[in-house]
Amino acid sequence: MRPFYSQFLTIDSFTIHPSTHPPSTHPPIHPSTIHPSPIMAPTKVLIVEDSPVAMEVLQRLFKSTPEIEIVGVARNGQEALAMIPRLNPTVICTDFHMEPIDGLELTKQVMANFPRPILVLSNSVKSDDTKNVFALLQAGASDIYPKPMGGDYAEYEAVKQKILSKIKLLAGMTVKARPIK
Repeated sequence: MRPFYSQFLTIDSFTIHPSTHPPSTHPPIHPSTIHPSPIMAPTKVLIVEDSPVAMEVLQRLFKSTPEIEIVGVARNGQEALAMIPRLNPTVICTDFHMEPIDGLELTKQVMANFPRPILVLSNSVKSDDTKNVFALLQAGASDIYPKPMGGDYAEYEAVKQKILSKIKLLAGMTVKARPIK
């Protein structure tokens, strides 16, 4: 008895019938010659956030996908600067307002000493707050976006997808060192 698929082969919406396509003259593929495509390593993220609630939300958000690995968490820019050489994150997600080193100073230090993409997540930096937005971008921040807040599930999911997309996009960026001004 012939297998059901020997009569035709369907790939997506195309059907190949044996009567219209002669058998291949190529030798069969040996299983040992088939290698799976390399799996992309997850994007390594360092979270810098002084609010325990916001830190929990961000950790939950990033842990929801295997494409992101949280390599460290810091409560302020000072802790983050000490961690970066050891952890070597691909992307840094930071808050703006923190003590003793805030997101702006952290961005300046990172871009001068350990250049890499930085996503500033802060509710205090609004589109109408051009002074802080411009200062962060001038210092080398790659993007600025509001922190995910509570609220309804659909809104949270939309913000989550936006942030995850930004992280993936930033992971592919190449940034250059910027001297501190």
